[in-house]
Amino acid sequence: MKKLLSLLLMVLMLLGGAAFAEENEEDTTPVVAPIVTFKSGFYVGYLDREIKITVSCKNKNSATVPEKYLELRNHRGEVLERAFWRNPRYDLTFSVYVTEDMLGGNKLSVWLDGEKVNETDSFAAFSDISLPRVTRLTPSEPAVGVMIVCSSGASEKQLTDMLNTLDKYGVKGTFYVTGDFVRRNPERIQRIIDAGHELGSHGNNLINMTEVSYARVQENIRELNDLCEETFGVRPRLFCAHLGATNSIVTAIARAEGVEDCLFAIDACDWSDAYKDKVYQMVYRVTSDRVTSGCVVQFHINGYHTAEVLDKALDNWINVKGLRPVTVGELMQLSGRDFPPLPDYGD
Repeated sequence: MKKLLSLLLMVLMLLGGAAFAEENEEDTTPVVAPIVTFKSGFYVGYLDREIKITVSCKNKNSATVPEKYLELRNHRGEVLERAFWRNPRYDLTFSVYVTEDMLGGNKLSVWLDGEKVNETDSFAAFSDISLPRVTRLTPSEPAVGVMIVCSSGASEKQLTDMLNTLDKYGVKGTFYVTGDFVRRNPERIQRIIDAGHELGSHGNNLINMTEVSYARVQENIRELNDLCEETFGVRPRLFCAHLGATNSIVTAIARAEGVEDCLFAIDACDWSDAYKDKVYQMVYRVTSDRVTSGCVVQFHINGYHTAEVLDKALDNWINVKGLRPVTVGELMQLSGRDFPPLPDYGD
């Protein structure tokens, strides 16, 4: 009997030792974190709405992380949402409800246990879609915004005539410039700035912003803003799209870049061949009853008879309608509107 008990004890010890060894072996198995990629490099979302942001796992067959939550963070380290990870996993979707503190631009990354697990960051522009772009505002006093679009075709005389006309009435306007205009005519831009006028952006290139990718929209705005800041030390805070081609997406991306999207309420049509010999019609467009307090009125520096049309418009607004012509930025201030905050991505 003693021999039998000794034999059983030996067997139990052997089994226990095998189980202990097996347990230790499992504990030392290396944990392989998932490596994820964003399904899209750019997202646009809106306040008080949900947006789904999906990532794919590149190493789905080798990832061995136990069931845990992955975090979607922005460039400030704030956790926007968590999503549950379970092996094996192909896609993982974060359902982000956009709140006010998320508004603006957000560089996105994915984290697990304090470690970043995505290869390339994505970007999200979050905007308040209920806040309209600047086109017709409600200022605290009778005022109208002066919007002047500049292209590379403008001559020195055209600029001088416009500046003289504005100076005649003691008026400041907002000059929306293109990248081409800045690079070809830096001294003219400096004249505009030195005269106390506001600098706005018409985009680095003249493209239809509603027909290109989100990233291209951002690039077109950012490149012009960077160029102006590097050349003149002034960063535009206002943007107007070529052809007036804008939508809620363009507005959201513009705001993420720290500029407010603008669209004229009244256009002088001084750019149109149909009006080139019809000064009286252009004058009527910018002095009719449609021009009321809060309007943004658009002129083109290289348009037909623009200085003459602007002169008659300013005279009408000041002496007939009792409207004070101001920059678009001042019109925003009078209407209780602030510029979107400038982005700070720490790079």
